[in-house]
Amino acid sequence: MAVVMVVVLATLLDLIHAAVAALRAVSIAVLTKFIVVNLLHLVAAVNVVTLVIAVIVAIAVIAVTAAVVVMIIKNIINITNITNTINMTNVKCAAVSVCQ
Repeated sequence: MAVVMVVVLATLLDLIHAAVAALRAVSIAVLTKFIVVNLLHLVAAVNVVTLVIAVIVAIAVIAVTAAVVVMIIKNIINITNITNTINMTNVKCAAVSVCQ
């Protein structure tokens, strides 16, 4: 059982590293590749119950990563909208100043 737990912990650590790498590269494909490779390693070393737990954790990691990526994209869009609003305000102020 100790060996199983070590394998599971090592796999979870790999999944966390994969999630961090995916966030850095904003690439879900990289994360999925790491998860698939780790699940294949688990199939060889661990029983079905542990594999189901690993799949659940992998799905959770993907969901969290996707949520973070969506949040980052929304923040970028908000910043872009704010910048555009400021720029348009500056253009309008400049136009009013020129007209006066």
